[in-house]
Amino acid sequence: MGRMISLNTSLPYANARARIRTWLRNMVRRQPLVRWAEIPGAGHYVHDDDPAAFVDLVAHFLA
Repeated sequence: MGRMISLNTSLPYANARARIRTWLRNMVRRQPLVRWAEIPGAGHYVHDDDPAAFVDLVAHFLA
């Protein structure tokens, strides 16, 4: 039988439609270890659109 594990998780998304954004926010509310992070104006390639903001978010997550 499987075991439950606890993980801190980030859910990146790139300018998702309102329905997906609502779904993600509901998931964040239900999962206390999930953190919402958004880089305004970034598209699908977040790391290319705003490299500094992307690195800051990833570094904070890994710290």
